[in-house]
Amino acid sequence: MIKAIIFDFDGVLVESVDIKTKAFAGLFEHEGDSIVRRVVAYHIKNAGVSRFEKFRHIYKEMLDRELTEETKNSRSWWLMRLLMRLMSRAQRNF
Repeated sequence: MIKAIIFDFDGVLVESVDIKTKAFAGLFEHEGDSIVRRVVAYHIKNAGVSRFEKFRHIYKEMLDRELTEETKNSRSWWLMRLLMRLMSRAQRNF
């Protein structure tokens, strides 16, 4: 019986910087390679910035689109799903 699930996003159990970077890349892959490269570069340069701030910057400066509350929540949900999937794979390889 599972009694606890541990989510490690600070690099203690599993190096998570690469996982977070892959998740951000995956989240914006539908925007094309050029945007993905810019998103990844921004994400790496701003590692300590919240995902919501990153979304605001990406939408305003890279996509030239309004970031609605609905879009922000949707992007956050999808990012968490990608992170959970990638973390699960990393834990299996641990």
